[in-house]
Amino acid sequence: PTLLAGVGLPRPPRMSGDDLGPLVHGRPWERPVFAETASLRRVTLAREALVADLDDGTLELFDLDRDPLERTNLADARPERAAALRAEITRWEEANARTDAPQRADEALPPRGAARRLRGLRLR
Repeated sequence: PTLLAGVGLPRPPRMSGDDLGPLVHGRPWERPVFAETASLRRVTLAREALVADLDDGTLELFDLDRDPLERTNLADARPERAAALRAEITRWEEANARTDAPQRADEALPPRGAARRLRGLRLR
């Protein structure tokens, strides 16, 4: 979505993700940012990040202002905040639940002209 917005193209209806343009331009981001990989889920919101391991149920909470390298887990010291951010992950998972229904190929394609406009950016 970020690249498409950068060249003025609309996001295809079934494309997930957000336009991160405000972050690229140094503007504050006020919505949660989510990521997932294997059994891990992450939410970053303002100056905090929570990593939830779905396999073992552990939570890691970090204060990104004081601990940008994420070395000090604050989940035990701030259980209410960890629980609130874990609830954000649950809401995100429910809102983005995958189905086994096949996706039509044309719904996943970028809009016409996207390749030409993206080539015009000359990213290297």
